[in-house]
Amino acid sequence: MLITDVQVYVDNDIACGRRIENAANLAMQFEARLAGLYSVRKVTVPAGLGAPVSMGFYEAVDRESNEQIELARSVFESNAAMVSGGGQFQTLDGYLIDDLSMQSRYADLLVIPQDLGADANLNPNYWPGSVLMTAACPVLLLPDSESVHLPPQTALLAWDGSRESANALRAAWPMLERVEKIDIASVSANDAEAMDIAKYIGHHAVESEIHLLEGSAWNAGSILLEQAAVLGSQLIIMGAYGHSRLRQFVLGGTTRHVLDHARLPVLFSH
Repeated sequence: MLITDVQVYVDNDIACGRRIENAANLAMQFEARLAGLYSVRKVTVPAGLGAPVSMGFYEAVDRESNEQIELARSVFESNAAMVSGGGQFQTLDGYLIDDLSMQSRYADLLVIPQDLGADANLNPNYWPGSVLMTAACPVLLLPDSESVHLPPQTALLAWDGSRESANALRAAWPMLERVEKIDIASVSANDAEAMDIAKYIGHHAVESEIHLLEGSAWNAGSILLEQAAVLGSQLIIMGAYGHSRLRQFVLGGTTRHVLDHARLPVLFSH
């Protein structure tokens, strides 16, 4: 898979600069274009306040919104300066998840932050689970950690024999240029399935090691993260599972756990 377009979600969170820097490092590795996507925050006025809202209120909201946009633009441009052309900063003015989903149709990789709650200062309409389920390209989740370094030198493949995990591995190949070995961790695959994927990895002139782990569906996420920590992995590669009911997305238990608790980058493919 050739990566020519990398997108990174830009917000006003404290980790945004590191996220853009890592996305820029990948864009340089791939000789790809980099786009920073910033979603304008919506301000709603509750009905039934009992008094009309003054024009001054809306003007103040617009001023603050413009200040936040320019701050985000400055952070993007300063951290993307290393990329050829300096990257492109885009403002999105619709529903955040829909906008990211639409923009991902024109990318080979979307880089997003982990949602660490209200203290992260992310857009309140941001939910990474929805991004995973609607993105048209692979999604790279980055935790708020100074220890994240991309491209990785060690990687762990969460393998269950599924189409999703196979797609995630294919999507990860351009990122694995410096990796000498891929650890294959499986809680549910059998010996034959693990040997088959190890053989496929070997066709790419990369060594692999199989780790068949004891566990079940309800604790597979924690087992995979523990194994990644033991092995010193710098990237997890895994499929994302879930289904939607109208606008509500229900993630699989393993996907949900890794999404919430990973302390290293995770490349998801749905």
